Amino acid sequence: MGLPDLQNRECTITLTSKPVLNFFLVFLLTAFCSYVAAYSIWENPERFFELRDDGSCRIILKPYYGFLYEEFPDYKYSGGDISGSEYVELGLKFPGEKQIINIPCMITSGGLFLDFLKKNEAFNPGFNVNGEYSLQGLYIPCGNRSGLLLSEPPVLDEVYAWFFYEDVYFRVRYWITDRPNSPDLRSSITYDGKEIFFPRTLEISGVIYTCVTINETEVRHYEAGKWELLYGEEGNKNIRLKPEKVTGKYVKEHPAKSPYKEDYILPVFFSSDGVYLSLGEPYLVPAEIKSSGEMDGVIKDHNSQRRPPRKPLLEPLELDFHWEEVDRLRR
Repeated sequence: MGLPDLQNRECTITLTSKPVLNFFLVFLLTAFCSYVAAYSIWENPERFFELRDDGSCRIILKPYYGFLYEEFPDYKYSGGDISGSEYVELGLKFPGEKQIINIPCMITSGGLFLDFLKKNEAFNPGFNVNGEYSLQGLYIPCGNRSGLLLSEPPVLDEVYAWFFYEDVYFRVRYWITDRPNSPDLRSSITYDGKEIFFPRTLEISGVIYTCVTINETEVRHYEAGKWELLYGEEGNKNIRLKPEKVTGKYVKEHPAKSPYKEDYILPVFFSSDGVYLSLGEPYLVPAEIKSSGEMDGVIKDHNSQRRPPRKPLLEPLELDFHWEEVDRLRR
């Protein structure tokens, strides 16, 4: 979905007098030069991420425990209006870089997600259950970047696919490979006499991942256990996961799992059509700032505030020298 970087190109063309050619060129200019997105700004405890309506964006960091908002030079982006989208690839052109970096994102009312999944009904059609926000089925990872940074974020070395069926789940590890992508090839896990199929390779933003070695057909590295969907008082959804089996030493524990407990709970965010899913908190949430000028004012006001003095490294001791006893001994 990423569009070519046209910010640095000239979009003025001398039109001839031929009506057909004029119409064709005007159509091209409209299609490729008017991708400017609506203004939006997002934040987390570490940074603001601002998308301007002129095709530029910037990052404002919150270092020193949020005592300073530090802004950095703008860079270019493409990808259209992300405010109302559910899947979008942000095409970011970082300073000093020639190529556009496409970063897949999922956008919901809950925020902006970089770690998210897409439901795939092609590999296990008999396991999928119809219904609103049905969690059962196979979900393929769509994102492979950990953050929106000041320079190109590194590609994740591994990603995980999920499969939910009845009360069991499988979390399958994929790692980077140099083999070509073969989207129709399948590998499987056998459960209860049935084969559960996973794509042998995945492609995410030009990077190929695999879940098997060489040409094996059996998935080697996965976590399996029980799951339960929970509903909160405000309608929010969570999933409780209880791992029971790990096959292969290369499967990492989920970051949310504590080594001191057997199960762990993750928030669940669906897209409005139930196709995209994220298991975890959003990377960014919408900020209550409506314009770039307002953002500049927020930075100025925040940085002009006086900070409370730091606490001393050593707390002062309340010493009692018993001066009355000292005076008595002096006599």
